[in-house]
Amino acid sequence: MGKYTAEPHYFLTNPQCHHRYYELLKEAKTWNGAGQYWLAKECERRAQCLMNGSDDGFIPVRSEQLLQKTKKLM
Repeated sequence: MGKYTAEPHYFLTNPQCHHRYYELLKEAKTWNGAGQYWLAKECERRAQCLMNGSDDGFIPVRSEQLLQKTKKLM
């Protein structure tokens, strides 16, 4: 059996991504509170990409397509 060597997490080597991760979680809570579940899901997806250690999930998404009219947000 090979020895396991622990590598530092992506957030430890790149603190800007750690900060962005928490910003995305905050945005997701805000969008959920406004009834914009599709935008919240997109923020959560991007935060999960950062947690996994890759920033490949940051392809541009046209958020105008995800925005829906609700009573809370008009």
